[in-house]
Amino acid sequence: MAFLAKADLTLSILVDELDEITRATAATVTAALSAAEAEAKAYLFDSYDTETIFAASGAARHQMVLQCCVDIAVYRIVAACQAGVDMSDRQERYAAAKSWLKAVQKMETYDDLPRRAETKELKITWGGHEKTATHF
Repeated sequence: MAFLAKADLTLSILVDELDEITRATAATVTAALSAAEAEAKAYLFDSYDTETIFAASGAARHQMVLQCCVDIAVYRIVAACQAGVDMSDRQERYAAAKSWLKAVQKMETYDDLPRRAETKELKITWGGHEKTATHF
């Protein structure tokens, strides 16, 4: 079962508005839900056990992660609709969701999220061989 469902979107948008924007097409909603989940996973992957976080369902889901995913998904759905729609509220909620995910990514907040067993730090070495002089 997926972490997000269409019913979860009612936390942030009315069902009538959602149906009007998407024209009751499930593909648009499914794509937005998948993209929102993937974006949240990208922020949380380095420090947290994303498999455990996003495997939860129902009331077991972390409510702030759920709300951020819903806000991101609704932003993507509304952004796909006709021009002229007031996007300021959606943009603010999207920005707030991203800033929360960035804070969590830096491990500044929410110790109740399951951490990765081992955080791997990759080190990149830049440079090359020492320059040698060639005399002819």
